[in-house]
Amino acid sequence: MPNYLLPEEDGLQMTEYGLWTAEKLDYLARYINVFEIAMRQRWPVRYYVDLLAGPGKNRVEESGTIMLGSALMALTTTYPFTGYFFTDLSEDNTQALHQRCSASPLHDQVTIRTGDCNFLVDDIVAQIRVHNQHSLTKVSRFSDSGAVSR
Repeated sequence: MPNYLLPEEDGLQMTEYGLWTAEKLDYLARYINVFEIAMRQRWPVRYYVDLLAGPGKNRVEESGTIMLGSALMALTTTYPFTGYFFTDLSEDNTQALHQRCSASPLHDQVTIRTGDCNFLVDDIVAQIRVHNQHSLTKVSRFSDSGAVSR
């Protein structure tokens, strides 16, 4: 079985992006690490919600470099979250992400849904609140009229 959790070719679907994505993902990786170090002692239950998760890996068009996407970055961080919710509009993306996440020892803590995140977000927030009334939860989404916070 290919190593689905490393930034290397694994035969599954990837999204191609420009150099700006590599920079964005670098900042996100640092943020995830700092967040988990700072919050894991204060908030024993922490969910990572990625409403536009994609297939889990990206290829940089200019260089061909393969990078983990935000969902897999959160799943493979040194100090893991206690739960994960990933959504994407594309069934091809969610199938690839599901296969990659299945290689993680945390796969039982991952929920992946296919559909429009604007319709799925309220259900995800409700699931988080049902399982843990005292979780640190902030979800934002974009609508046609701008950002909406829950």
